[in-house]
Amino acid sequence: MTREEIMAIVPGNELDALVAEKVMGYKITTGSTGEKYLDGFSISKIPSYSEKISAVWEVVEKFKGKIQIISHKDCYECVIWNGSKVDYLAEGFTAPEAIAKAALLSVMGVGE
Repeated sequence: MTREEIMAIVPGNELDALVAEKVMGYKITTGSTGEKYLDGFSISKIPSYSEKISAVWEVVEKFKGKIQIISHKDCYECVIWNGSKVDYLAEGFTAPEAIAKAALLSVMGVGE
């Protein structure tokens, strides 16, 4: 995925599933009826990483010491440092959206 594709994803199930799989390391499988499952649970039951601060806090903990969240008047920014010269920056209307997108950019290695 490109940076533009990640930034264009609307908060909700699609973004949550990507964070669960790529950032949190959960396995996503498809059942016999075509329904997707996350480690055996229906995909609709995954944490709302992109919408709830209580859920995305797990993501923050994974990047502890490498993450900064900045509140602006009309948006939030999240910066994640990966230990090199590359920083991953994402903006969102909410803190969970910005955190979820910055985390995806970081683990997928999609810089500016």
